[in-house]
Amino acid sequence: MQILPILDDRFLKTHISKMSVSVLQITEKKDISNVLAMLSARFPWNEQFSHLKRVRAFKCDNVTLFQIIVTTEEQFNDECDDIISQLKNVGEIITVEVPSECPLTRTQFENCKNFWPTNFHENKYISKCLTGKVFDEVALQKILENFKKLMSLSCETNNVNAALALHKDNIVTYATSDYNYPLKHAVMCLIDAVAQKQLTQTSKNNDNEEIPYLLRGNDVFVIQEPCVMCSMALIHSRVKRLFFINKASDLNKLSCCPEDTAITSMKLHVGNKLNHRFEAWKITLNTKNISD
Repeated sequence: MQILPILDDRFLKTHISKMSVSVLQITEKKDISNVLAMLSARFPWNEQFSHLKRVRAFKCDNVTLFQIIVTTEEQFNDECDDIISQLKNVGEIITVEVPSECPLTRTQFENCKNFWPTNFHENKYISKCLTGKVFDEVALQKILENFKKLMSLSCETNNVNAALALHKDNIVTYATSDYNYPLKHAVMCLIDAVAQKQLTQTSKNNDNEEIPYLLRGNDVFVIQEPCVMCSMALIHSRVKRLFFINKASDLNKLSCCPEDTAITSMKLHVGNKLNHRFEAWKITLNTKNISD
């Protein structure tokens, strides 16, 4: 069994875009503090450059050189000649390319170092996702068992899609697609079943026990990738994690869900303009997993 995280595209790219900046190249380390004092008034270090180190040292023909970022190439060309002449008295003005944004992964950081030093605060969990270290063998076995239950339910009901909700490894409820109603996809039926169950629990709750809002804190397992409608419903329901087997592009014509790849391509689950986001994992099962 293989398990693949569906991450924001920002974490998947290996190289970061670049921008051109004007730098002052000098040979004497003792001149750095004077240059920085000169630049701070005319070219303050703003948010645009917050991910960069302003000074870098490197060797060229066994000679250590120092480069100090002045400002963007465009802004530098618009400046009056007085500051330019002062800088040229200290060193040489050249144009170099630097990362235009902060690196988010170790790979991006290592690539950025090849042309300019940057700040980097590693997201340990994202690093585990990228290196396949989130789930241990016990957790992977539980995921496999849940999908076996789901596929068994799918076969028993002669339904190509089924969904399962778990809270702290305990099954909350199952659901399958209802082909008699075009909007009753497996995920929608699952959320409805959870809501009905919570409504019943609320009416019987004499101890004022807190009942979670819909799928808050729950993991959802589904055979087929949710469509846009189902994905938005999962967001509204505050689901914690989603696990699915088939991508929308793999769906056959019997499916209730249209082929719109809401998770794998549109990536609605990590939209930065939404008030909730959740993890999504694509599962690949082999014949041995299914037959065991």
